[in-house]
Amino acid sequence: MRARSIAWLLLLPLAGCPKPVALRPYPLPSSSGLLAQVRQSQGRVQSLKLYGKADVPDDNGGRVKLDIAVAVQRPAKLRLSAESTLAGPLLTLATDGERYQLLDTQQNRYLSSVVTPCSMARLLRVSLPPTMLAEVLSGGVPLLAGDALQLESDWDQSEGGREVVRIRDGLGRKQVLYLQAQQQAQLPGTERAFDVVQTELFGTDGKPFLRIRHQRFAVVEPASPPAQAAPPIRLPKLSSIEDLVGKSEVKLRWKESEVNVPLAAELFYLAQPPGIPSDPDPCMATVPSASP
Repeated sequence: MRARSIAWLLLLPLAGCPKPVALRPYPLPSSSGLLAQVRQSQGRVQSLKLYGKADVPDDNGGRVKLDIAVAVQRPAKLRLSAESTLAGPLLTLATDGERYQLLDTQQNRYLSSVVTPCSMARLLRVSLPPTMLAEVLSGGVPLLAGDALQLESDWDQSEGGREVVRIRDGLGRKQVLYLQAQQQAQLPGTERAFDVVQTELFGTDGKPFLRIRHQRFAVVEPASPPAQAAPPIRLPKLSSIEDLVGKSEVKLRWKESEVNVPLAAELFYLAQPPGIPSDPDPCMATVPSASP
């Protein structure tokens, strides 16, 4: 009997210990309050300049790392430039939200056409309309809108504990938001602040088509401080965008960012350089990916 007891004690460490349960360390917030806070937080970012690295799929089934510079003027104006340390300038894409221009330096070609999710994927390899891409590059997420939204909230014990807000609109589309409480001290009389760390969007068929993750949030001082005191602007240093329909993912790492800077309208139009021919838009012969 003694030998059997000793053997049982020796086996206990091999069974492992249960993971600690992450309990909500603050009062239950309302789902409507969480969604309102997300909208307000994202609305504080109106323009942005970003410099960093993009890890994108290449044409051979592998991946390539690019240096990128981004300018965003919400809701839909974008300019993205990519270059390689070895090859130099590669692609520049500009759009005012309705039309886009693309200069492919390596292939010596120029494209100009109407905007589609397919055309926006020419550089980052994820098919999104410019409004959604602008939201993600601004450190936020696209949100379902409408007067008939149904909201449910929950608590997710993973990742140290996260608030979960489930949204359904009148068309049957769904979205799941994952939010984590910010770690800085809470000011008396103010609501607890949250960062949106992940979202998933589902079409009317119930299938997910987009997943976005944000990590390593940090405070960024705006170029034009507001007249009145306002909560700090927090942007992620790491982001990933998964096009679940096209089975493509881009990973972004930001080194520098400038928030609410003045951006000239000319920045979002790319004129055709002399001597570079214009090619037809290959996206016009394809069906755009599903949008929310």
